[in-house]
Amino acid sequence: MVTVVVATRPQVAALYLARLKGPVHCLIPVGTEQSWRAAVPETPVHAVPSWTDYTALAAATARLPVTRVVGTDEMTIAAAGYLRTLLGIPGQSWSQAIAFTDKATMKSALHAAGIPVAPWSVAHSLQDAVTIGDELGWPIVLKPRRGFGAVGTTRAYSPQHLFDLAAQGHFEGHDPLSDAERAFQTTGIYSGLLSSPNGFQVERCIDVAAEFTCDCVLWNGEPRLTLVTRYTDTVLDAVEQGGACEFLTMPDGDPDTHAVTELTRRAMTALQLQTGQVHCEVFRTADGKHVLGEIACRAGGGALPALSELLFGVNTLSVGVDLGVGTEPKAAQPRAHTALGVVGIPFPAGIIEQAPTEEELELLPGVVRADVRVRTGDISGGGLGSVGAAAYLFIEPQPGQTVHTQMSMVRALAKPRFRIAPLDTELVKQ
Repeated sequence: MVTVVVATRPQVAALYLARLKGPVHCLIPVGTEQSWRAAVPETPVHAVPSWTDYTALAAATARLPVTRVVGTDEMTIAAAGYLRTLLGIPGQSWSQAIAFTDKATMKSALHAAGIPVAPWSVAHSLQDAVTIGDELGWPIVLKPRRGFGAVGTTRAYSPQHLFDLAAQGHFEGHDPLSDAERAFQTTGIYSGLLSSPNGFQVERCIDVAAEFTCDCVLWNGEPRLTLVTRYTDTVLDAVEQGGACEFLTMPDGDPDTHAVTELTRRAMTALQLQTGQVHCEVFRTADGKHVLGEIACRAGGGALPALSELLFGVNTLSVGVDLGVGTEPKAAQPRAHTALGVVGIPFPAGIIEQAPTEEELELLPGVVRADVRVRTGDISGGGLGSVGAAAYLFIEPQPGQTVHTQMSMVRALAKPRFRIAPLDTELVKQ
């Protein structure tokens, strides 16, 4: 009996492989076979050109006696759900997975359940987007129907602005530059907004006063962990400005914490989740209402897994592994810090010429943990939407200082320690 692991990156799949018993086969992105064989040489791998190429997914598993299918990241959830439905295997079905990964399907289900979401429609061309923008009201937000981390998400303020962005090549695809980025090519995030045969999402750009995240773990319908944070700037603002997303932990008794948690739990019920974990984005509008942005059936990315570990002793990426292998997740411990801020060091396109160690950064005032994501010599095409950072620093306010002041000081001290040389993209492609 075989377990099939559908995975984008070998380092993530390795966490599952270490916990699974019996034969395991991995479905992987075409073009990454060499890195996979180096990372997991004893595990059979089957390369597929796209996570939405269902013919290839079926062919890769046709001769295997599959009894379990595990998806390891947001972009593989639907592929894993398809295989479970095709093969009659228990777990999240294809339709349930699509509701968490296709934004149009998601918004329809949430709206039907009475959960407030931004008005939206599906477009198949820029002219469609203009028509929808005229109906919904400008500005609008354009985004892929399937995607993560605000990759490919764009704000347009008028029809002219939209066509100006198009003329600048803003909606065109591009080639990934590094090995890490090539692993994501199968997800379609580099293909460009207009390439999807199913169209793209267009939403009214609501007037946001604050943006929050909620990571929640469910086990048989019982919440096991809830982490609510507030971004210092909205995700879209941070991405447009080329910065890294930064955020603050929310206190348990805060009215926003309650509203965000309640919307997240209602959304889990609407999308029929009983056991699993979600990462939910919620806005508070200028008139004080809370609106659900999106909800994903996975742990939040960037600094959130480490933040959860600092606060509750539970890393949410590890929870995903527990759930994937069918193990009850570890219970959250009592909250360890009243308030923490997270500073992100932006990661522009380039070659890392110098990067400090985590130990060096943890000597900065108030830094309780540093998570450095780059090494000297690394090549990157730039941050991947909202999860692109060279490092995250977790900060506890010092006596007499606010967390905002502490974050500003630490950011100013840490950023010069990273030296990034401009990237010659033509040389890299050769």
